[in-house]
Amino acid sequence: AIIGFSNLINDEEIEKDHRQELTKLITKNSNALLNLIDDIIDISKIESDQLEIKEKNCSVNQILNDILIDFEDVIQLNDQVSIKVSEEHLHNPLEIISDPYRLPQILKNLVSNAIKFTEKGIIEFGYKLDKIKSKNQILFYVKDTGIGVSSEQQNQIFSRFTKIENTKKKIYRGAGLGLTITKNLVELMGGEIRVESEINKGSTFYFTLPYKPVDTESKEKPQKKKLTSKYNWNNKTILIAEDEESNFKFLEMIIRKTTAEILWAKTGKQAIDICQSTDKVNLILMDIKMPEMDGLEAIREIRKHKDQTPIIVQSAYSMPEDRNLSFDAGANDFISKPIGTEKLLKIIDKHLSSI
Repeated sequence: AIIGFSNLINDEEIEKDHRQELTKLITKNSNALLNLIDDIIDISKIESDQLEIKEKNCSVNQILNDILIDFEDVIQLNDQVSIKVSEEHLHNPLEIISDPYRLPQILKNLVSNAIKFTEKGIIEFGYKLDKIKSKNQILFYVKDTGIGVSSEQQNQIFSRFTKIENTKKKIYRGAGLGLTITKNLVELMGGEIRVESEINKGSTFYFTLPYKPVDTESKEKPQKKKLTSKYNWNNKTILIAEDEESNFKFLEMIIRKTTAEILWAKTGKQAIDICQSTDKVNLILMDIKMPEMDGLEAIREIRKHKDQTPIIVQSAYSMPEDRNLSFDAGANDFISKPIGTEKLLKIIDKHLSSI
């Protein structure tokens, strides 16, 4: 699909509306391929005992809200399905020490699975604190009103490449890796996962994680967030450190509409020179893999002179260890390629608003 539609999009006889449809199909299939590759990498790392859990402070409420926003667009395609977060988390703001990359991944896998197998009804997810016998655990859940899982299938669904298909009239896409990865991640993080389900009535996936509350005295002060519907940064200067011209052009086209001034550094060394020669740089978008000097080394050098300038790493290296290396070097945020336009603008706006 990706190759075929990419070839078709260059046909001059194709109308604008059809061209836009082809672009959406290319994006949809590219994201599906990217998710499959990520799953295969995760399975490989799990089976070779190379997947590490990195624990940090996590705002569980923020994670749940972010997931809800991520899936709202998907849900809108089916007006017979609604999605919501348990109201319990609204009344009990919760911050724990866990893996801020893997916890959302577990929840997204389960919510995505629920959406796939639910044609009408409600999908609800959240957590419970009062239903756990041990006070050292937190119980998360994802509940749907989908096709359900038979008792025989419940023993198999966490195995690799196992897919649920209760009928031959409909094909449910996927490689059958999501639940396998989810189970392994939960267990690596010290928890357990189970499912309660009934055919044609829905399923509820439960998983526990160790309850490690954040020490309130060591918590970072929350930054004020600027909520905007339109981005206007006409008095801001953004430095883009990116050696690939096509990648720079892409970022430039996204940011140009905000009227911000844009500077371009093709190497880590050039980024350092620009930062040392001017004080007008308000934010830096930093690639990792660049000639002469990589992005991590450049960040360390820049931090010697500019400790307050926000630095956002944008990189194709998107594993948790790559994120950790970026933060250890002095980055403020991390966004993995391929870059979503609105997500990038929101992240930039968040950091420009805090200056």
